[in-house]
Amino acid sequence: MTIPDNFKGLDNIEEYKENNKYKYFAKSVTDYKEAIQVQKDIRKLYPDAFVVAFKNGKKIQLKDALNE
Repeated sequence: MTIPDNFKGLDNIEEYKENNKYKYFAKSVTDYKEAIQVQKDIRKLYPDAFVVAFKNGKKIQLKDALNE
């Protein structure tokens, strides 16, 4: 996997294909509070960063993940 140059400065970039588009995620965590902290840190470089949830390798609604 080749990570686009504009992600320099971030570690642990993961690639995900959705609707024939590649999307990139930084830092996989299992705790929501930690995810919010990571989001705050990443927003210093990428103001539009947001939290997403995955279950068994598939993207799910964040609200569903929070209810589990």
